[in-house]
Order: sequence, then C-alpha cells, then structure tokens
Amino acid sequence: SAASDVYKRQDVFQPLLAIAGELVKDEALKAALVELVKENAGPLGGLAAAFVKQILDKLPDIIAVTEDVQIGIDLISAK
Repeated sequence: SAASDVYKRQDVFQPLLAIAGELVKDEALKAALVELVKENAGPLGGLAAAFVKQILDKLPDIIAVTEDVQIGIDLISAK
C-alpha cells in the first residue's frame, strides 16, 4: 500500500529531518519563519507565532533524539 511505501523510506526522511533541524538553528531564518506565521495567521497571528517559535526553538533537540520517523497520508474521497 502507499502508506507502507512511505514508512519504508525512513532512510530518506531521517536525513531530511536532520537537515531541517540544522536549518532552524539559524536565528535569522527562525525569525523570518515566525514573522511569516504572524503575518499570515489572521487575528491570532501573535499567538500562533509564539507557539511556532517555541516549536522551532526545541526542534533541533527533538530531532537529535528521534530514532523513528513515520509519515503517512490519508486520502478521503470527495462526496
């Protein structure tokens, strides 16, 4: 199935996740991402940006101890 194919490709996702962890260590990039969220999240932009900043701050540490990456997609037919 398509879902099992995604899980079999962990050898691809793990290095990509490591790269993402390195990217968010860049303070200028992190600030730009937070600002982008703030500008595009409507009236709750400030709140959303605060959450995103916290996630980005912790992401490198989380990725460093991540041993298993599972990504799946659910497809739901339109009615």
